[in-house]
Amino acid sequence: MVKVYGAILVSVSVWGTAFLAIKTALEELGPMELTALRFLPLVPVSLAFLFFRWPKETKAALIKHPWAVGAASFLLIPSYNWLLYAGQQKIPPNIAALIIGSSPLLTYLIAVAVKHENFSRAKLLGILTAFSGLCLAVSMGPRARFHGADLLGLLAIFGAAASAATYTIISHSLLRFYPPGLLMNLFIPLGSIPLLLTLPEHPVATVLGLGEPALISLLFLSLVATLVGFHTWFYALKRLPPSQVVVFVNLIPFLTMTIGYFFFNEPMNLYLFIGGALVVTGVYQTNRKIKNKEPKVHENPVNRDPS
Repeated sequence: MVKVYGAILVSVSVWGTAFLAIKTALEELGPMELTALRFLPLVPVSLAFLFFRWPKETKAALIKHPWAVGAASFLLIPSYNWLLYAGQQKIPPNIAALIIGSSPLLTYLIAVAVKHENFSRAKLLGILTAFSGLCLAVSMGPRARFHGADLLGLLAIFGAAASAATYTIISHSLLRFYPPGLLMNLFIPLGSIPLLLTLPEHPVATVLGLGEPALISLLFLSLVATLVGFHTWFYALKRLPPSQVVVFVNLIPFLTMTIGYFFFNEPMNLYLFIGGALVVTGVYQTNRKIKNKEPKVHENPVNRDPS
């Protein structure tokens, strides 16, 4: 299990840094342009992996589970990223972090509703504890600012959280049949199809015309946040129930703030440390083993075809 939790921490660390990269890239690119330039260059690489590494498995996934694969691809690539980027342009970062922090709770409620996981008071308490820590940090932290929130921005970020919760459940179902690398490389080209409509008229010139900070941010988002972050996330999701993985999302804002403190002179205060302690407590509560109450993921009584 050390490898599994290590993979989760890699994803969380990468995505915590990615929030700063997104903020920098959005200073020169629109939300849809950024999404297209982040994912479309990866499509040939993903197709090559699918063709040479998993040709039979790719065909099986597209034939046996077309709706699940298509839905997860759309929710993961265009839906989540368009909504997240658009919302970040309209509302304060602390509100965005708070709403995104609701995705673990949404994921757990959806998983229980569709009988993907059994209900557990311990898990629910852990998720709520972690979320309360995030609420404390963003409401009482040094950058607390709740005025001027745009309604469309709020709806966009909530839509991103809902997209994340839903694609997590679907992906977890598919991971019972296929390896993480296959799904990651399958989601990227399929999810990138709608991005062709939003590609800049002169994409190469657009990229070459970016300032150095925005260009470095774009490269980080494509090569590290996508390829590394997605692979380690799916690796963990294959081995643990969704609720035990997504609760770690609440750590992302704290990593972003920590990186901002050391590299961008962002302020910190006591409430951030208290909130962080609550998040860590909630993560532990959600992941700790409770004898005779929590079935292993591979022993889930409802192991249904995701289609």
